[in-house]
Amino acid sequence: MTDADRLPDAMHVVIQEAQDHGLDLGAVKLCKIMVFADAMALYNLLPPVTGRPIIKAQFGPVPKGYREVWRWLEEQGRVRVSPQKARFEYTRFVSMGKPDLSVFSPVELKILKTLTHEFCNNFSAIQLSDLTHNRIYDLVEMDEEIPVTAYLPHFSIPKSPEELREHVDGLVSQGYSLDGDLTHDHDS
Repeated sequence: MTDADRLPDAMHVVIQEAQDHGLDLGAVKLCKIMVFADAMALYNLLPPVTGRPIIKAQFGPVPKGYREVWRWLEEQGRVRVSPQKARFEYTRFVSMGKPDLSVFSPVELKILKTLTHEFCNNFSAIQLSDLTHNRIYDLVEMDEEIPVTAYLPHFSIPKSPEELREHVDGLVSQGYSLDGDLTHDHDS
């Protein structure tokens, strides 16, 4: 894994959050949280949370190489990946230690944790899978990249210059500054 690749850390944060709060988190929900975390980051004028492209898979969009990340996290002793069988096969995750939170800004952590609670409390894996099968998903081939912008319609996009200014002002009040790019002061 490279320094720019934050998918392992993002997954570990979500796995730990779900575990800490007794939330039902399987592979489908974990992958959808990663996809929507990148979309929500883009909506908030931030770089992607995961550092990975999104590709088409059988049950909807997923971060590219997600299974390799699971194996790597397991090899590192950070999580245990546990295949389960009930009415259908699914994957469960157990955090074996605290994730490294230092690679994320407070806003990025809030995105990951908020989506974890929203998706685990309000959706089944099938519902999340259906939610992500949109027109763009249908147009691309299996394993082909899907732009993260395909999932922006799920967020409230500012409809006027005033709404956009309010959105940006809110980000600035959270410690972000505009200097050509929107960057976060990690020391504040």
